[in-house]
Amino acid sequence: MWQAGGSLPSELVEFIIDKAGGIPLYVEEITKMMIESEQVTLKDGRFELIGEIETLTIPTTLQDSLMARLDRRAEAKELAQLAAVIGRSFIYELIAAVADLDESELRRQLAELVSAELFYQRGVIPSATFTFKHALIQETAYQSLLHKARHEFHARIARALEKDFPDLVLASPEMMAHHCEIGGLADDALSYYRRAGEAAAARSANREGIHHFDRAIKVLHTLPESEERNRQNLNLLLMMSGCQTSAFGWGVPDVVRTHKRIQEIYKDVDDPKMISEALLALLTSCNVRAEYDQVVRLTSELSSLGESVNDPAISYMPEAPLGVLSYLRGDFAMAREHFKRAEEGYDRDRHLPLTRLTGYDLRVFASACSAVMIWQLGYPDQAAVTGQKAVEAADTLQHFETAVIARCMHAWVLLMRREFADAVQSAEAAVAISKRQKLNFLEGWARTMRGLANSAVDEDGGGIEEYRTGCKMMVDAGARFFSSAILASGAEASLRAGHKDAAKSALDIAFTVKDEIGERFWEAEIQRLRGEVTLVGNEGNESEAEHQFQGALQTARSQEAKAFELRAAMSLARLWQKQGKHQDALELLTPVYDWFTEGLDTGDLKEADSLLKALGNTETSAAASC
Repeated sequence: MWQAGGSLPSELVEFIIDKAGGIPLYVEEITKMMIESEQVTLKDGRFELIGEIETLTIPTTLQDSLMARLDRRAEAKELAQLAAVIGRSFIYELIAAVADLDESELRRQLAELVSAELFYQRGVIPSATFTFKHALIQETAYQSLLHKARHEFHARIARALEKDFPDLVLASPEMMAHHCEIGGLADDALSYYRRAGEAAAARSANREGIHHFDRAIKVLHTLPESEERNRQNLNLLLMMSGCQTSAFGWGVPDVVRTHKRIQEIYKDVDDPKMISEALLALLTSCNVRAEYDQVVRLTSELSSLGESVNDPAISYMPEAPLGVLSYLRGDFAMAREHFKRAEEGYDRDRHLPLTRLTGYDLRVFASACSAVMIWQLGYPDQAAVTGQKAVEAADTLQHFETAVIARCMHAWVLLMRREFADAVQSAEAAVAISKRQKLNFLEGWARTMRGLANSAVDEDGGGIEEYRTGCKMMVDAGARFFSSAILASGAEASLRAGHKDAAKSALDIAFTVKDEIGERFWEAEIQRLRGEVTLVGNEGNESEAEHQFQGALQTARSQEAKAFELRAAMSLARLWQKQGKHQDALELLTPVYDWFTEGLDTGDLKEADSLLKALGNTETSAAASC
């Protein structure tokens, strides 16, 4: 061989390079083939051609060259093929368990393949590991097998792994699934693909989980039709759905197709537990897409199912979704009841596994949503405590999606308290987790929150741009829930930055959306902000602004949303102050402010206190002048 000291003539080097097309491995393979053939000879430390260069026979492709080298090792070829079925790397103990060779012959053939540089060897037999020198060598050996032999080898390897290598099987169920599937062991392949998918989902490796569940479904469809097959099909679709929505959201075509398939088949399965899981997955999807009429139908069906089979675990499932639905529709009193039941009825062992269907823990999600609602109801300190507890609860679960959601909602509470630096910190943690775990939809939500928080502390416009990027990611993921509030919050950021037209456009869309999908929980704030936009500029319409502020007050009072009532009262009081109606402004704002018993150091209440003092001083000065 040329490593031994021989050099090639220049014309042969040029010939090899031309034939190899610049592919390094092909150059190496052609060179090896030439040296091992009878077409060159070693003389005085230099290889010389025998005959004319035009007569040289060269394989036309790299694969042909690799196959020719395998063929020249006729005795060891089958061992190389068997090794290729195992994989790129393999341990000696495994090849010894599946090869139909005695130990001395196995060692001899392995040594031959190592000497031919088809394999690399690391360590000493019996603790050695072998690796194909190049993936193409493994692929060539694998593809040279007849289908029947290939299937037999895969099955033989699967059985050997199950019998003698339980640790390998436990660590790599996807490897077992692959061998079983090609080896014709469909039932075993289905089981191992499912295990691999569940393991991936448990560590939030959602794309990997999708692949394994999809393979399991394909294997399942090769089995005869039966009730058990239908049940397993629904179960696999539900698990794949959880991975899909966590990774991509609810709007991508694959997710839509999965949910459509679940919708089509769940009633054909005679299993209340599985039907309840299908209903929970579907209503979660509808909630996120703001299809609230469908949520009403599905939660009603789920509640009826729980009652009919007298199963508390099933009866618990709709509580958090119903709480969210009631909250988004502006029925805060009903939302509180459902959120309370979601908290009190939670059983970690029974309900934490439902995260694979919803993408989040039901109790933490209910708590995180209720934190924002508690702020709206006028308890800013309790809201902050509730939001922080939701974050801490999420972290104890070690469920990444839940951790992101809890931090996003807590950031929202902090935004409402005007604690912008803390809101940035919470949102940044949510962004970091979602990016690390490749949670596209949740990254969009986290970036929306971080953009809103940054827009309040920075004036360079970067926060608003990130907010818009996050919104687009959410829309692309098919998410519409909370959209009226998110649009209104973005409008407030634009208004703060002096972008009246952008603010007005966002509020017009928010107003339309709230009516279109029935989201009423942020309605008072949308009305108030529309009034504020009306006042901007030289052509401010005070009459229209007052109409919007009065509407915001009425809405907030009907919902008992004291935080929004305070904001609306401040907006109207400032307008009346400008118009000289100081006493009216005082009489409006004073009882609203006096209602609050906590959070007096938060932004809105400090602002209200300052406004009241200014109005009081004005009235005192007016009285003195009289």
